[in-house]
Amino acid sequence: MGRKTANFFYDKGYRKFAIVSAEDHRALLRNASFKRALAAKGIEDVPTSVVPGISNLKLGRQGIAKLLDEGLKGAVVFCSSDTLAHGVLTEVQARGLSIPDDVAIVGFGDQNFAAYTYPALTTVRIDRATMGRLSASSLLNRLNNVPIENKMLDVGFEIVVRDTA
Repeated sequence: MGRKTANFFYDKGYRKFAIVSAEDHRALLRNASFKRALAAKGIEDVPTSVVPGISNLKLGRQGIAKLLDEGLKGAVVFCSSDTLAHGVLTEVQARGLSIPDDVAIVGFGDQNFAAYTYPALTTVRIDRATMGRLSASSLLNRLNNVPIENKMLDVGFEIVVRDTA
């Protein structure tokens, strides 16, 4: 998912990238994939701010504040959740910067508020209902000693382009 997302925004013409991420194993895997895809295109410098704890608006603001204070501008910021992305959006606006011209923003999860932020949040949508059903089925199989054939299941994703990128 990280690779395809990086390629999508590269193909849209973006050449500067950054990451604001929670310190979550799955998010860190997506970040690594995102960075590998950009490195394959010659983009090695991807400023990253990893925030501790559970994603929230405050941590999103703090994560992007660090990058902005270090001079970040003109980049698309890949966030590990829509909640962090909402914080990024809030901090960027509070500093009087233009979205998406000065900072473009991409969230993850397509939470119920993402379409209603201002500007509306570009995000990566995953099929949470299917993920839940497959997880429950795998758990039941495990409890019933049914061998698990695939430990990783791909439920797919969709990049939902809105106003922030």
